[in-house]
Amino acid sequence: MKITTRLVAPLILVAAFVAMAFSYTQVRSERIRLAEDLERRAVVLAESFQETLKDWLRQNAAQKINRLVKQFGNRDKLAGIAVYDAEGKALASTPGLLEDGSEPSRHVLKALEENASVSTLEKIKGRNLHIYALSVVEDEKNLGAFAVFHDAAYIDARLKAIWHRNFVRFLILSLLITITTVVIVRWSITGPIASFAEWLKSLRTGKAITPYTPRGYILGPLEAEAALLAKSLALARAAAEQEAAPLLREKRKFVS
Repeated sequence: MKITTRLVAPLILVAAFVAMAFSYTQVRSERIRLAEDLERRAVVLAESFQETLKDWLRQNAAQKINRLVKQFGNRDKLAGIAVYDAEGKALASTPGLLEDGSEPSRHVLKALEENASVSTLEKIKGRNLHIYALSVVEDEKNLGAFAVFHDAAYIDARLKAIWHRNFVRFLILSLLITITTVVIVRWSITGPIASFAEWLKSLRTGKAITPYTPRGYILGPLEAEAALLAKSLALARAAAEQEAAPLLREKRKFVS
């Protein structure tokens, strides 16, 4: 049992390390892939109304902007959109998306400062969201910015499913490793050792009649040497008996 434990424990530890490393890499790659997929969706959507929004920001058309943001919400993983002025103050947002009077998103401020797009995952009001913020520029002047929010809760669900699936695989692999190791140890080590020990016991007590046949496994060389030793002992015992036979006959005659 100790031999089996010493063999199984390192194998399971190595399997656990490999499984964790593989799962981490897989989860990381899947997270990046899903985030990139949401970013592509956000880019396509942003490009579809960027020019229109530019005109409305220039005209300060608040009602039109409000109608626009209310149209987008809870459709195909889209949580909504929010529009900001040049200072990062929210002008309009899809109902229920942002808290009233909330501070400007740092991602929106970064997009305004760098005149570039910002894509990231963030938790807002307890919801995991993908945010794609983009500044609206005309003649090198910031008119404002807008952010597209996608529901990213399914990403966490997908990643948890990967961890769970790989954990089940690890448990099955550990069970197979344990069973295989026990069978191999029993067949190749503990079984032959027990059989060999029993044969040596019989040899010591003079009960072993047939020579021991090596099974050809790990103990094969030792068993072969023991078989030769047993043969030598048998020959020596026979020679001793042969030499003692005349003495026994003389002793019997004397007694008679």
